[in-house]
Formats: sequence, structure tokens, C-alpha cells
Amino acid sequence: MRASGKHGFSRRWTVLVGFLMVWGWAVVLTGAEENSAGADEAGGDDAYGQESSQLAVEEVGTIPAEMYRSIPVSDDPCQQAFLDEYDRGEEDFEYRKVLLRETPLYDVYYVSFPSAYASDVTANNTVYCEYYRQNGDGSRPSVILLGALDGDMTLPRVIAHTLATSGIDVCIMVLPYYGARQGGGVRGFAGSPDMLVEAVEQAVMDVRRSAAWLAAQEGVDADRIGLCGVSLGGLISALTAGVDGGFGRVVLVVAGGDLAYVLMTDAPEVQGVRAELQSRGISVEQFRKATEPIEPLVYADRLRNTRVLMLNATDDRIIPAHCAQALADEADAEIVWFETDHTGLANHIMRALQLTVNHFAARHW
Repeated sequence: MRASGKHGFSRRWTVLVGFLMVWGWAVVLTGAEENSAGADEAGGDDAYGQESSQLAVEEVGTIPAEMYRSIPVSDDPCQQAFLDEYDRGEEDFEYRKVLLRETPLYDVYYVSFPSAYASDVTANNTVYCEYYRQNGDGSRPSVILLGALDGDMTLPRVIAHTLATSGIDVCIMVLPYYGARQGGGVRGFAGSPDMLVEAVEQAVMDVRRSAAWLAAQEGVDADRIGLCGVSLGGLISALTAGVDGGFGRVVLVVAGGDLAYVLMTDAPEVQGVRAELQSRGISVEQFRKATEPIEPLVYADRLRNTRVLMLNATDDRIIPAHCAQALADEADAEIVWFETDHTGLANHIMRALQLTVNHFAARHW
């Protein structure tokens, strides 16, 4: 399926929607910059991870362990052994929620709570989220959103704004070792295979804890919590959805399977990971074996009862087409192809956003 094929809007409608989206993005990004500036003045690193007393605490509470979903048991003993790694026992946890910004259609909150996994880096053991909450009453769907490898928050905030103005709550979750979760000179997922596996497993546990937090929020329909990820966030979203089994709808943007192949290509975006692995003398096959517990394809068969939409680029060097197709085939996912490369998908953002909003729209659950 090509980008210019089905699911099209009329040109006039697209122009109108585009104007409204761009106007809204200007509002939300300006607000985000103001929040970050305020955090800097108060001594915080960013709106995420800010612990400043200058922001009034909106709410402090506890999420009971029963809000967690159980991980469905697998009939495959090997797969079940991997699933057991993600089930560390559920427990009550406390959270903190602070109002960052009010808009006519939604409010934005800063949320933090302890990670479900304790790493060796203290700063990494707190999960930070940006929660876009609808102002209206009534039950509504929600989406957990994961960003890309570079950690930039611009695109996630654009996606969140677009979904939030369409009646969908959004929780942007900061991945382990990114943003305020950096510490001890560690940033991102580069490093040894063991560290990569640990970080990704922690990300999956944190998404599941974020889902438990979301399910407890007023107005959120616990049976309509979706998951959306871009690039690295898409890989982790595919993995998490396969492990968890409870996300009814998922959107994966420029994501796919075969993590070892993806991280060992010659694409500039993964050169840090590739260089680290090569310096350790680790081959692609060795890396594939070491990363099997976090490989989306290992759990993709568990997605066949989930409505998965994939948005991929035909000329992507980071997530090659065959990696995307492999995941789509195994998960029985719908895949929409855009004739561009990984970053060139930004030129098709209007259409990608329309498809994403439509996939998560309340009427489709």
C-alpha cells in the first residue's frame, strides 16, 4: 500500500486540517518551551524530571498493584521463559502529578513515579511522563507515546497535541537513560548488549507501569489504552505490546523487527551502537543471540489479536523495508508504505497524523 493510495482525504479538507494542526503545534510547542524555560530557572533540567518547589503539587497518590494487567501465559516454553523476565511481581507505587499548562481543549501535567526496575543509575530509576488530559467529561481512550533514538521531544509533543485535540488522552513516557533519567555519564541505549537488554526490559516494565497509572486516572477507559512509538520508540512499543498482550490498538512509526540487524547497519544514526559492538568484537549473530529477550519478532505472534498499524518508509536505511515487513507479517499488522526514507517521513506528517488519529479514534475501539 502506498502513501498516495487508500485512506485519502480530499485536498481541500487536508489543507484545512493542516492549517489547524500547524496553528495548534505553534501553541503547544511554544507552551512546552515556556515550561522548559521555567524549569531551567527553577533549577530543573526540563519539564520532565523537574522537582522544583516553585510548581504547586497538583496531586500525590498511590496506584494499587491490582491496576496492573497480568501478562498472558504462552504455550511456547522458550517464549514463556523470556516473558518471565518482564514479570517481577507487582506492587503499589506512589506518583506525583503537577499541572504544567492549561489549554482550551486539554491540560498538560508532569507526572513522575518510581520505575518498576532498579538500575545501577539512580537518576534512571524514576519514570517521567508528560500527560495530556482532556478537559471534557466521559470515558475516553488514551495512548502511551514513546519517542525516537535522539530523545528530542518535538515530534512526540506534536503527536500528543494532535491526538489530544481529537479526544484522546496521551502520556509521553521518557525512556530509560534519556532526558532527566540520564546519570553517571550514561545516555541512551549505547553500550554492551547486556546494558541494552537491561535498558529495554526496563522500558517495557515502565510502559506497563505507565498503563497502570493511566488506567487509574479519572475519565480514562482502562480497556481502551493504546500504544504508539516512533523509530526506537516503535521498536520498544512493538516489543511491549507483544509482551503485555493488553493494548488493543498500536501504531508503530518507522519501526520493524530484527533489532540486531537494525543496530548493526551502516546507517549514521546507529553508528555509536555499531562502533561499541565492533570494539568489543561482537558479531551480528552474537548480538542477535544476546538480544533475543528484547527482539520484537520473538513476541510478534502475540499481536495477532491486536489492531496494529505500521507506517513505514520504502527507502529507510535505519529500519529497512524487509525488517518492517517481517514484523508486519508475523503480527498480522496493516502496513502503509511511504515512498521516502526514515527522516523523510516528516514530509508526510499530515497524512501520518491523520492515520494515527483515525486508528485510535474512540469510535474504532
